[in-house]
Amino acid sequence: GHPHQYTPIYHQYLAPVAADVKRVLEIGICVTRALPNGRTGASLFMWEEFFPNAEIFGIDIDPASMVNEGRIKSAVANQGDSATMCAALASFGWGMFDVIVDDGTHDPAYQAAAAIIMLPYLAPGGHYFIEDIYVDPASIERNIRTAVPDKSLSFAVYEGGKPLPEGYGRREWGGPPAGECLMLIRVN
Repeated sequence: GHPHQYTPIYHQYLAPVAADVKRVLEIGICVTRALPNGRTGASLFMWEEFFPNAEIFGIDIDPASMVNEGRIKSAVANQGDSATMCAALASFGWGMFDVIVDDGTHDPAYQAAAAIIMLPYLAPGGHYFIEDIYVDPASIERNIRTAVPDKSLSFAVYEGGKPLPEGYGRREWGGPPAGECLMLIRVN
């Protein structure tokens, strides 16, 4: 969980259903870099261990990030492009996902676009997480609600394991300085 503090939030929501989860998708695989225990697709391996009965899928724009071993399959796609995302889903055999994690570009426009593309593939009772939101999360929520008006969606936002304070954002994305946050979307 370093430097983020998202792990307790994931544990809170996902530990009670870990044995029941069948399909997990992570957007943004991440090639090896200078991190302690750095490994290409490290979080995919974490999900494979955490969800003992699940197929784990990864999507990334970088072909060097692909991991295809054990219960893990990955595909190249651009999270903001419906055509490449659908091609990746086709290579995974379509189907619904119990957990979707967006740890991709962190650009708010792409975060909203990916959610709009992927929410139809979130299983009932599923969890859709968006990591590292740098703007007022309400703006991402508004974009998603506008594009997916027929869904009954609930949103929760956390900063480092705590509910998000008001006035959130980073200057380079148009807000005051602050840390990163995690959004959880559920279909009711």
